Parts: sequence; C-alpha cells; structure tokens
Amino acid sequence: MIVITNLHVIFQAGDWVGITFYKPNTNVRLLYTNTNTANCLAHKTVDLAAIPLNEGPEDLRPKGIRPLPLAPADVELKQGQEIFAVGHAGEGLFTATPTKGMISGLERRLPDTEGSFIQIEANINPGNSGGPLVDPRGRVLGVIRWKYVAGQGVSGALYSRYIRELLAGTSVPFIKKREEMLGPVMAQWPSDKKRLAETEGALQALGLRGLSDGRVATVPSPA
Repeated sequence: MIVITNLHVIFQAGDWVGITFYKPNTNVRLLYTNTNTANCLAHKTVDLAAIPLNEGPEDLRPKGIRPLPLAPADVELKQGQEIFAVGHAGEGLFTATPTKGMISGLERRLPDTEGSFIQIEANINPGNSGGPLVDPRGRVLGVIRWKYVAGQGVSGALYSRYIRELLAGTSVPFIKKREEMLGPVMAQWPSDKKRLAETEGALQALGLRGLSDGRVATVPSPA
C-alpha cells in the first residue's frame, strides 16, 4: 500500500518517515509504521510524494484501516459542489478532522507554483497539508496544498490526476528531488535541526511552506 502526501510534508525527514494511523474521531493509535526515505518517490513537477508502506491491505484491514478510493479520472467537478477536507489540526490534537465546504474555483494556478488547483472554501488549518479533499461519497478529488493567509475561505488542492501521474511513473526518487531543490550539500543534513533551521528561508522561497505541522496527513492510494 502507498500513502500519498505533499512533498513539503516529508521534505525535512531524515532516513525514515513515520506514519501513524488513528482510530476515527479519536487519538487512539491503530498502527505506527515507518519507511526508509530512500524508497519514497516525488512527483517530477508538483508538490506530491508517495510513501510505500511495508504493510499491505491484508495487514491493515483487520485493524480497520482501509484506503480511500480515487475519484474516476473523468469525474465532473462544478463550482458550488460539496466537499470535505481531512487533516490533523492543532499539532495532532485533532486527528483526522473533517471540515465541510464547497468548490469555489477550478483549474486555478499560482505564480511560481507548478500544477493546477481546485479552489475550495472550507476551514483549512496547519496539519491539513497532504490530506485528502473528498466528495460526499468519500472519493479523493485532490490533495490539500495551500491556504491564502491574506484572506478568508480561499484554499487550494492539487487535482487527483497528479496522484495518478505519480503512481504511473511521473516520479523521481524523493532524495534525488530534494538534492535538486536544495543542493547535494544541504541534502546531507536532513536530521540536523540547526542546519535545517538555516534552510527555512530557502524552503519558503521554494514555495514549500504549506500547512504542515510535521505530521503526515495521509491519503492512501488504491494500490
């Protein structure tokens, strides 16, 4: 099974990325697992990453953990359509919190940012990055990416088509992608907190300061 999140959520990871699954509507842990970052993939152009799990569906289903299905590739999205965003707000105090809203724009683009976005009006908080944007049937329409902090009720999610691209091979090794973005020298310091603190300005300039609180808000793929 594969977990999908934003690249910036795991950008500062060391050798391992930890994934925690929680019982719905609680802080009760169902499973903790980790994956070597050498096995993670990044989308070639947009802010998405794939984290392969050691466990398969047969290991997760007995614990009540099931992947969310992707919406069909030809799903029709409309302004005013009801949506739900899921994330881990409040630095983990409010795990897997859904918020309700609507689609307010389609195919939005941002300066110096790759990809097109579904513009949404919903309560989006730190911890929503990498979380799913779903329709009332629980199908993944996109992955939450940003919030317009100078206004209210304006946020964006990458389309699920980018997830399909990532899983179909439009990807590069996560470590290689990080080296390309920060340089080989900086990539040698993923677990050095002091060194990472010095990269904050660079990360912001690269548009990698999203809504992450350091946790991975997961969107399991159907794989």
